[in-house]
Amino acid sequence: MWFLLYFRVMNALLNRISVDPNICFGKPCIKGHRIWVSLILDMLAAGETIEDILYNYPQLEREDILACIAYGAAMSRENYVELDDKAALKKSNSTKTFLILPLRFSASMA
Repeated sequence: MWFLLYFRVMNALLNRISVDPNICFGKPCIKGHRIWVSLILDMLAAGETIEDILYNYPQLEREDILACIAYGAAMSRENYVELDDKAALKKSNSTKTFLILPLRFSASMA
């Protein structure tokens, strides 16, 4: 019956995510914050650790980060992004594709 526990945990995590058309253009956010799920997932994909994110966003809890991962996992079960590497290579004339993300600076970095 491990799957019952799994679904309880997943549901508890997903309850930490909200989608409201009046907040952040309807993008999935961490409930009670205006922090997009995609921002957290992008940071994790770029190599940031959960501890790094929590240090930079002290208002978040570890479960909020896990909720973002759970949301991404749930979305990938139903949806996928078609990756056309050949078309990207023709356009960029390069063997590498880069994703440009907005940078965040703290006052101490300025």
